[in-house]
Amino acid sequence: MSALPIPTTRRTLPTPKVFGIPAPRRRRGTIGFVAACVVLLIGSLVTVLWLNTAQTEGSFVEHKLRVEMADLADRRAAIVEDLSSRGAPAVLSERARELGMIGGKNLSYLQLVDGKIIGDPAPAGVEPEEAP
Repeated sequence: MSALPIPTTRRTLPTPKVFGIPAPRRRRGTIGFVAACVVLLIGSLVTVLWLNTAQTEGSFVEHKLRVEMADLADRRAAIVEDLSSRGAPAVLSERARELGMIGGKNLSYLQLVDGKIIGDPAPAGVEPEEAP
């Protein structure tokens, strides 16, 4: 065989540059997360307590106003009853006599349309004359 020998030169591949891989970052501890959760929990509890207190205060005010309203309704009923008793005809007649007023025995009316007098007008305290 007559072959020429193959020159053997070794080719070396370039060596790759080696870069350092950074170490993984340390994970933050769970302390911050737990602290945030605790702060959130305490804040929500304080808020709920404040809302309940405000609602209870509103209930007390409402009860006080209802009691006051009932008292005012009772006073109004008493005033209306007193007023209606003072407006009764017998009471008005008695009060008029106490003030020196004289009751009219002869009733007469004035018609506004034509100015005609109906009845026999006479001064109070004077008996009307008998008609012929």
